[in-house]
Amino acid sequence: MSDLAEQIRAKVAAVDEIDARYDYTRAGDAMGQMRDAILAALDVHKPQSANVAAKPHLQDCAVCLDVGPERCDHVGYPCDTVLAIAKGLGIEVDDGE
Repeated sequence: MSDLAEQIRAKVAAVDEIDARYDYTRAGDAMGQMRDAILAALDVHKPQSANVAAKPHLQDCAVCLDVGPERCDHVGYPCDTVLAIAKGLGIEVDDGE
């Protein structure tokens, strides 16, 4: 299989070729696909309880793991994927940077 990231980038780049002023159907289809892709990523990278008894409000990402020599544990929510989606949509986020 060829590089999946490159295929995704090509699909997104193809949207730039659509003239939404004249090709409503293709533009609408492309927007629907992008919406579905973002929502699918959010469905996978969803919050779950961090299981900290003293802090029940803390959440982790259901799939992201912090893998290193000393630990392998879930990453706090929102994870980098959710933050990247928010930033890409122009939503201001406080990610500690």
